[in-house]
Amino acid sequence: MLISVIIPCYNSELTLDSCLYSVFHQTHTELEIICINDGSTDDTLNKLYLLKDSSPFPFYILNQENKGACSARNAGVEISKGEYLQFLDSDDELRPRKIENQVQIIKENPNVDIIFAPYVKRRRNSKHMVEVYTNDQWTALIIGRVGCTCSNLFRKKIIVDNNSWNENCISSQEIDLMFRILQNRLSVFFEENSFTIVNERTSGSISSTNKVENWERAIQLRLKIKEYLIANNKLTRERENGLKQILFDCIRMMYYEDKRKAIMYFNQLIKNKYKPMKSLATSRLYVFFYSFLGFQRTQKLFARFRKKIII
Repeated sequence: MLISVIIPCYNSELTLDSCLYSVFHQTHTELEIICINDGSTDDTLNKLYLLKDSSPFPFYILNQENKGACSARNAGVEISKGEYLQFLDSDDELRPRKIENQVQIIKENPNVDIIFAPYVKRRRNSKHMVEVYTNDQWTALIIGRVGCTCSNLFRKKIIVDNNSWNENCISSQEIDLMFRILQNRLSVFFEENSFTIVNERTSGSISSTNKVENWERAIQLRLKIKEYLIANNKLTRERENGLKQILFDCIRMMYYEDKRKAIMYFNQLIKNKYKPMKSLATSRLYVFFYSFLGFQRTQKLFARFRKKIII
């Protein structure tokens, strides 16, 4: 079974070695690699040609002006020949058995359209696994636990049939794509094993340069999901609780960048009636203080000591 590995590259010369060698060492041997140089201003394009000579798999290089990761992925999808697609960001890595393991899942479950898989998020001095939420695919989507771009495996037909990646979507790109895909009848598989390493970006990403807009887009997309679920009589209590929690998490993180806007969203969408739970963004310590102090006073307290405690 041929798998197309699609890698958008923008100013990636320092990470391409580790990224591409993680693909070269895949134990599944029916692969093609498609790298899209998205208008890089460093030595990325030359590095790609050098690495191409080391590739054990067919290796294609596309060169385009800078249009963003979604445009680059779509360009890769257009020329790909594989039945399934492995997207990979140029600073992330796959463990050797990643694709082999997921191909085996497909062989045992031939109707699978998407494999949702956990991943390891690696920071400079720490790492933790982000697990998928297996109880309900809509709740998983809402709370951001449907794997990630690089950990999942997609049937190409579903990507194409749902207009591929939204090139106007600056952030929350995975959630936007999954939202469109999950509105169709399809077969999904929740994998338990993690074979993907996502390296946290400290600079140059949307999340690090436009934080308020990023949180706001995440909020608005969840509100669209809520509208869809209501319109189709699919808003269960579990999904509604997930919506409240992710909205709360987005708002409280927005507070550190734009207090006024965060308070506005809190008053509109949450109010003090909602008691948050521990989540990836909200610690037990925060929930403890919130139960006594409420939103604004707890936010002030955590903003003051943000650099000294884990929130």
